[in-house]
Amino acid sequence: MTSNNNIFQEILADIIPTAEELYIINEIVEVTSVLLKNTAKELDIEYTIIEPQGSTGIKQTQLRNDFDIDLFVGLSYKKFKHKYEGLSRNKLKKESKKDF
Repeated sequence: MTSNNNIFQEILADIIPTAEELYIINEIVEVTSVLLKNTAKELDIEYTIIEPQGSTGIKQTQLRNDFDIDLFVGLSYKKFKHKYEGLSRNKLKKESKKDF
């Protein structure tokens, strides 16, 4: 069993991100979030939340030297609601693609 544990520990040491990588990821998330918030304010776009998702979000399952950052931006529906009222599902999809 010890050899299996050693192999497991060696693999983990190779794939777990370093503290420096985690710091860089967090910095990128923070800077990008601030830029998105500032741009939203300039363009008068209401949002409900901006947060990292996926492997760099709550899950924290990113791999060393192989990660991406997914930021979820929840837009306030009330600004767009009037454009979509009464549309069929297909038209709603088509119109929302134009906006987003």
